[in-house]
Amino acid sequence: MNLSSEGSMTGGGASIAQRLGVLLVASQVVGNLPGGFAIEASLRRAELSRRKLLLAGLVYPLALLAGALAGYFVLHDAGYLLTGLVLALFAGLLLTVTIEDLVPEADEPDASWTLSSPSSALGFVLLFLLSACLGV
Repeated sequence: MNLSSEGSMTGGGASIAQRLGVLLVASQVVGNLPGGFAIEASLRRAELSRRKLLLAGLVYPLALLAGALAGYFVLHDAGYLLTGLVLALFAGLLLTVTIEDLVPEADEPDASWTLSSPSSALGFVLLFLLSACLGV
């Protein structure tokens, strides 16, 4: 579900401007790398055959690609108002899911801020610089 909605948002952004689509794809690649590694580690612990591991690795990005194609073709001829509303809806849903995941961890008594806070700040700075370079 998460990858499909991220893909739809990426495809919708690409329907507005190709540069925006490139920016969203770049942020999705970086943002989904840790999740991909975690999924691979879980599958390896499950002791699946090499063939099933490779198949799972190929299928994982298909949800993102299918969502991106759907978002692009559905919103390609839509007006800016409808496209903006749909993108805002997806962004709000993804932000809600992210906050629900982060806030309980942030409230833990021994939460480590040494890596997470600078990493989040660095991610925002890199996204800002990339958007400035692309002129989005």
